[in-house]
Amino acid sequence: GAPGGEPLLPLPTSALIAVSSGLSVVVSAMVRAPLDMVKTQMQAASASGASGRSSSSAAVLRAAFAERGVPGLYRGAGLALARDVPFFSLNLVLYERLRLARRRQRASSRGATCSGEELPVYEAILIGGVSQGFAGFATNPIDVLKTRVQAGVAGSAS
Repeated sequence: GAPGGEPLLPLPTSALIAVSSGLSVVVSAMVRAPLDMVKTQMQAASASGASGRSSSSAAVLRAAFAERGVPGLYRGAGLALARDVPFFSLNLVLYERLRLARRRQRASSRGATCSGEELPVYEAILIGGVSQGFAGFATNPIDVLKTRVQAGVAGSAS
């Protein structure tokens, strides 16, 4: 925290998790977006059997840069952020809330107010699966749109 014991960002825990998650996604997208675009372009070319499309990662990067410059490397990045920020934020917030609720439930069954011990691995995995499943379901429509844009099927919007 800041001097005097006050937190630097006086946000509720869930909001702090969501903001931190969102910022980390934006920073990592600087590297991941061009790689994701290359992967999607190569998969689309392979699936369609297109012979005129680039066959190597370097060739896809060169073609994207030649066509649109640096923005070409980030084709679909805006949609990836529109998918990833809510996905990771929902996932982490839901995971933390479910984990805390389960710890409280376990503690109350023993007559305590909250358990200091962590959950068994199988419960943490189950909670993680539920959280990821919900976040994936909620963000799937934007993921489909992002993939179509990156593959060149839905025009050139980003």
